Amino acid sequence: MKHRVFAGVLLTAMSAWGQEDITEVEEALLVGSRVPDRSAIDSPVPVDVIGGEDLSMSGFTDIGSLLSFSVPSFNVNEQPISDAATLVRPATLRGLPADSTLILVNGKRRHRASVVTFWGGGINDGAQGPDLASLPYIALKRVELLRDGATAQYGSDAVAGILNFVLRDEDHGGSVETRWGRHYEGDGAAWTVAVNTGMPMRGGFANFSMEYSERASTVRSVQRADAQALIDADRDHISPHVRTPHAQVWGNPDVEYEFKFLGNLGLPLSEESELYLFPGFSRRKVEGGFYYRNPVTRSGIYQGIPRETIKVADLRDNPDPATVPVVRLVDIGGTLVPDPDDLARVEADPDFFAFNRIRPGGFTPRFGGVITDLSLGGGLRGSVRGNWRYDLGAVIGQHRTEFFMRNTLNPQLVAHPDFRDDPSRIPTDFRPGSYTETDYVLNLDLARSIDLDWFHSPLNLAGGLEYRVEEFAIGAGEEYAWWVDRRPGGIAEQGFGTRTNGFPAFPPSIDGESDRGSHAAWIDMEADVVRDLLLGTALRYERFEGSIGDSLNGKLSARWQAHPRAALRASVSTGFRAPTMGQASVRNVATAFALFPDGTHRLSDVATLPVENLPEGVFPGARPLEPETSFQWSLGAVLTLDRFNLTLDYYRIRTEDRISLTSEFDWPLEDAAGDPVPNPFNYHRVRWFSNDFDTTTQGLDLVAEHLLEHSLGETLLSLAFNLNFTSVDRAGRFVDAKRVHQLEKSLPETRFVLAAVHGLGPWHLVLPRLRHYGGFVEYSAGTFLVEPDPRLFLDLEVGRDFESGLRLVAGADNLLDTYPSSTSPEASSQLGALWPETSPYGFNGGFYYIKAIYRF
Repeated sequence: MKHRVFAGVLLTAMSAWGQEDITEVEEALLVGSRVPDRSAIDSPVPVDVIGGEDLSMSGFTDIGSLLSFSVPSFNVNEQPISDAATLVRPATLRGLPADSTLILVNGKRRHRASVVTFWGGGINDGAQGPDLASLPYIALKRVELLRDGATAQYGSDAVAGILNFVLRDEDHGGSVETRWGRHYEGDGAAWTVAVNTGMPMRGGFANFSMEYSERASTVRSVQRADAQALIDADRDHISPHVRTPHAQVWGNPDVEYEFKFLGNLGLPLSEESELYLFPGFSRRKVEGGFYYRNPVTRSGIYQGIPRETIKVADLRDNPDPATVPVVRLVDIGGTLVPDPDDLARVEADPDFFAFNRIRPGGFTPRFGGVITDLSLGGGLRGSVRGNWRYDLGAVIGQHRTEFFMRNTLNPQLVAHPDFRDDPSRIPTDFRPGSYTETDYVLNLDLARSIDLDWFHSPLNLAGGLEYRVEEFAIGAGEEYAWWVDRRPGGIAEQGFGTRTNGFPAFPPSIDGESDRGSHAAWIDMEADVVRDLLLGTALRYERFEGSIGDSLNGKLSARWQAHPRAALRASVSTGFRAPTMGQASVRNVATAFALFPDGTHRLSDVATLPVENLPEGVFPGARPLEPETSFQWSLGAVLTLDRFNLTLDYYRIRTEDRISLTSEFDWPLEDAAGDPVPNPFNYHRVRWFSNDFDTTTQGLDLVAEHLLEHSLGETLLSLAFNLNFTSVDRAGRFVDAKRVHQLEKSLPETRFVLAAVHGLGPWHLVLPRLRHYGGFVEYSAGTFLVEPDPRLFLDLEVGRDFESGLRLVAGADNLLDTYPSSTSPEASSQLGALWPETSPYGFNGGFYYIKAIYRF
């Protein structure tokens, strides 16, 4: 859109203190077209350009949240109790998972995150996209959003579209910004200090951005019914040890610290060549909560067999289950608790041990990670004698997540030689291991314009080569985290859980690295074949090492200028997305809430395994991952008046053999002969990655803007609307009805953002900004169905500039403190959850903030 960056331009121009004449700046795009002077307004495919100033008109600073405020088809939500997704939040564009959107920085492919999303609210289950939170917002000059399939132009992953983050390139001046905000409930305080500065460098520029922030956790829970029952039933033995007021917390995680750095450098070597470099580094520590472990019913630690007893560990050299003492459960006020006399007898005997001795009120693990992101991109670009334009570049990126656990147990350690004499000394804090993703990209892009007599405009011819390597590594945890007692009749055979409870540590046996390379060649042509008709075509061949094979994808696009102020545009393309190395090789065990065959809801250990590690013969038809393919087309219209712009685009994306996680299957399992399958790690359930369903996603994007001039200044009115829905066309035997329901309904079908940005002399005002979200469905904790109603949110921001270079800003996101519909009574009682945890607009209520910005 021509005025899409006007809000940012408006605020930037006001910072010139007193300069009321505002110049509109429209820069050439880096995505969507390889014509060097192509802008968003005359692109053959829909591209939104969001200025850095416009993007930051909110109290938040993470890129995902900021984009969700501006782009209705982009959704990101908080991920409480979601395993590693709590650390790296996945996003969706046009209803497709995070790894279906290609992320670029300065036009170069961004590396993936090391985290695979095991619990992503349905659509993102199994996704492995880049970590947007590692980019400092203050470094962004603009964001280019290509809302169209672009696999043929840019490679695998560009099925939903492309997000290109263009970095600031000023060679002078800079700014310092501080932000502080807090939720209306009084928690979740967040503060940020960000700095950007530019300087000249031998005729070029060096621009650097740094950001430091902290964000406290939030609590939106009620006490779980089972925890409250324990408190009410036994006020002496158990109640002092049950966490109050909430045994289990639903809310944002705690970001203990977050530091980000991003540079952008350009050095001219001659009049026709430039050396460029953009290094980056970020590091953050995030910690969140897990499910409460009830001291009576949690299997693998407390609950015995039969279920009316407490599990007792036999520490003798020659365990004998027939002589293990029994700790019965007794009814106190309608609640079962361990018999105090039985427990006392066990505690007095060094040959036996019950975990109620050290955790009598149960426990709630704390899970987190230290995430380190490193990147370095650079290359040489220019032209040869003014004809061929070239760009020879390379990018290396590494994302590493080092996990930690607090307040949890590895039950096996009671038999470890270091603790055998006194099992009560076993540690409760662990380092269970790490994931590391390392990506390398080397590419050569060539382009030139060729004058042909039979075309109205020169033909822009482009082509290139690319080599890419993806590596995914699993790092083993510390010994205490993964140690297992494998003695005959030992702790493992007695049915106790293995490895760290909640997030089992990675043993040395799975410590290792998987990698895969790919080669690609592409060609791209675009020209005005007649005066008002633009045609473009692209073709890309890509070959992957190993069993993935090769693919050939194409794209056709057209734009017809039917009237000086109106145009029609269309595209048709094929897509291809290869499974990531993380999806193909990751092993994980997570604790999730589940409905068991006996009708009760309990915690279960869910193993995610590669297909080759599944029990042989149990799941006929399960096969190693293959690429997913897609076919899509779009049709749109563009209307451009003096001060009014409108685009309307319809899209339809058919995806076959989609890559995702299967449903979960209960253990015990039987093989083809009917014999029980060994379960050495005491899993409750198992699942894996597969290509077991096909979908069709279609929708409508509408973007409209109107610029008003009035006696007080100027006002930009904007509306961005998205209609999106997905249907599952094929569901194989490994995808159940609940999974289908999640894929089709877990995102709002309608969303819009309506905003008015006013420039009134030294003042700027954002009022109103209305955000609407349609209804959606959620299975709280994967179990309890809730269908929240549509919601409308109001945001406000007001700021004033001073001649000294200072700008002061105050605002509120969700000014009216709106919450989603509440969860079901069962979820509230059994989980302590008041609100849907995967709500696309959160569940923390209103957030107010202040900002101070100084420009120099």
